[in-house]
Amino acid sequence: MSERGLDTSAEWRMALRPSSFWVAKIERIESIANEISLKERPPIVRVRDFRIGDLATAAELVSSIPLWQRYGYTEGRCARDLRAAARRRDRLKVAVSGKTIVGLAWVLPLGGFGRFPYLKILAVHESARDRGAGAALLEAAEAGGDLLLLVSDFNRRGRRFYEAHGYLRWDLSQGWCCRRSRRF
Repeated sequence: MSERGLDTSAEWRMALRPSSFWVAKIERIESIANEISLKERPPIVRVRDFRIGDLATAAELVSSIPLWQRYGYTEGRCARDLRAAARRRDRLKVAVSGKTIVGLAWVLPLGGFGRFPYLKILAVHESARDRGAGAALLEAAEAGGDLLLLVSDFNRRGRRFYEAHGYLRWDLSQGWCCRRSRRF
């Protein structure tokens, strides 16, 4: 095997006679593709409404993410905030893989200047990133209309994520952004 995982043995090279080259190459590519898809198949994620029984798990999830740790957002504070949000009937969604909560979206219905839904938190566990959980949560959060959100200037991954989902910077000095479909 070579460094790239390709079979460089004499047997493999002999199979590549002009008449069988394309067949052998296609079979090898299909074999590699099947191996990759079996190893890297993303978990099935479904999004559902937050339940009060999700409180502890969701608070633990958010407080375990380095970005929220940087802001000093502790598990206890997050749990208090989520409990208050549930009482106010803010839009709270969780992403679930199997029976495990892997993400949370929290939208304040009129949190953006008292006029627009504001995405306060979109948090996804590291194990579910780049596997559709964030996109599914964002889609669920957007169900009530366009969102206003803030992204820290140092959060490059977050900025790329929102840009890939159609968000633009609104005020460069403040880091505001909005969905392309609405002008403010």
